[in-house]
Amino acid sequence: MRSTSPAFLVTHAGTYRTVRLFMALLAMITAVQIGWPHLLGQAQSGVDYNIFVQVGNLARAGDLATAYDAIAFESYQATQPGTFPFMPWTYPPQFNFLAAFLSLFPVGVGYLLFIGLCLTALLICLHRLAPDYAAQAVMLTLPAMLMCIRAGQNGFLTATLFALTFIFVLSARPLRAGTALGLLAYKPHLGLGIGLVALIRGGARLWGTALLVVVVALSLATWAFGAEIWSYFLSAIRESGVFLRAAAYPMERMVSVYAFLISTGLPASAAMTGQAIMAAVALGLIIFTLLRRWSLRATLAVSLVAGLTVSPYAYDYDLVALSPALALILPTLARHSTRLERRALIAALILATGWGLLSVILARPLEAAAITLPSLGAPGLLFALALIIRLLARAEREDKRVAA
Repeated sequence: MRSTSPAFLVTHAGTYRTVRLFMALLAMITAVQIGWPHLLGQAQSGVDYNIFVQVGNLARAGDLATAYDAIAFESYQATQPGTFPFMPWTYPPQFNFLAAFLSLFPVGVGYLLFIGLCLTALLICLHRLAPDYAAQAVMLTLPAMLMCIRAGQNGFLTATLFALTFIFVLSARPLRAGTALGLLAYKPHLGLGIGLVALIRGGARLWGTALLVVVVALSLATWAFGAEIWSYFLSAIRESGVFLRAAAYPMERMVSVYAFLISTGLPASAAMTGQAIMAAVALGLIIFTLLRRWSLRATLAVSLVAGLTVSPYAYDYDLVALSPALALILPTLARHSTRLERRALIAALILATGWGLLSVILARPLEAAAITLPSLGAPGLLFALALIIRLLARAEREDKRVAA
């Protein structure tokens, strides 16, 4: 039976199938390029996924001290065939379990398993959240998904855990929701918003389970890798702060206010002040939705979207996490928006999720011309957040008026 739900973005079934096929082909091509480049007549080169494998090898060798030291890790990479992106290792200790597991497979095979399984899980979860809007949520975040595939990054895993948390919260299964939320602790800077909502509205069983999962995961990591893993991790965090202040990361691909401000020429101190203000505003918006008793779907969505703006360290592939938030609220946005507002939100999402992809596509000609792009993902994300808040506030008012 054909859906009669209002569409936020017109997406035909054939187009969605083509997009999924394209993502699968892109993943297979990337797997060949990083796993068996000789089949394409190419030299060995790496993407972010290779870093996971290298760290996994170091973890299994009992040498995570090298992984968490940027200089030592770069020296280690110099002994490996090929070239690799600059990516200091700052993941919490429990993520090393996944890295170690992935390193058991040949690079191309492990990449396909990781990306393929996580992407498939995400698509299933989006369908569970909103069967009529899953395709639209994918299309609105497609550039970020393509970047995640090309980099072999964990954006699909992060988005899946967010989606599972939403599914279990909405179906009143706090133990499962808490488990998914606890697993999200490997990306603590992105989960602050939903963590706040879980603490206030989730109930003791939900946040208690999440806390238990985190404690167990960290305890296992400490047991497996030794207590010294914490000194390595904390040292890496301090080191990453130095790199961030020096704009050593690819700022044009980052989507934080800090990256935007520093890419326009502001000093690091001013940019970080701007980021702190943004974090306060984002958390304030989440608290506002809680105080105003917005619907659970709206509150969860705002907690995710606003939460993505809290940290100075967030990349284009992290915006795959917008997809479960959009799946939650697209039905509401479609009913309570004008055509102009829908077009504006679509444009904002394309800018937020697509700027990093554009910068990668244009990297060589821009480098040849000595042109450095600013980080425009953040303005796109902020504009999208503002529009989402505006439309959801309107929906809450109108729905309450009808109910009265």
